Amino acid sequence: MITTINALTPTYSGRCSVMLNDIDDFVVVRNALLMLCAFYMDPNEAADTMLHLWYSARLRPATIRLLQSKIKPAIDDVCRKIAKKYPTRSSGTIMTKTIEYEGTKLKLRLRKSHWKNLEQILRFDLEPEKAHLQRDNAMKNDIHLDLRHAFWLRQKSTRRVADAHFMETGILAPFSEDVQQYTVPNS
Repeated sequence: MITTINALTPTYSGRCSVMLNDIDDFVVVRNALLMLCAFYMDPNEAADTMLHLWYSARLRPATIRLLQSKIKPAIDDVCRKIAKKYPTRSSGTIMTKTIEYEGTKLKLRLRKSHWKNLEQILRFDLEPEKAHLQRDNAMKNDIHLDLRHAFWLRQKSTRRVADAHFMETGILAPFSEDVQQYTVPNS
């Protein structure tokens, strides 16, 4: 999806259809969120936001404000309309929303549950301590230690250092970047 969107020239005025389909609902929702970032944000803002949404365990407060001011209102509107018009429909029902922004239209067809998941993600209301504990349990447990070491063994030493830095901080950022500003758990 990202490659397709990036390949479009700034002067492209045709129609582009992208089918997002994955067995994992979370991946579908994340891809939809990335598409909304590309749709609503300045390209530089979108690139940074999309990178950290996908890879980083925590986000900067400025990124959260950007997402909540540019994307959350549209998602909240869709969820309100779904709740009002279709309260008894199952969570698997496909709901379509066409969003127009600066002369461009984006039509999203997602399950009712996907819209609710988008709404939940954009709240960014995970407790920092709980999120930190969950990440530590997933990333630093001894169960997968042998697998991590075997993976690192096959890499160049520079790559091992970069991966270790990412594992430690949970932020995809250059070594010189201060990661202390990334304080909000990424849902």
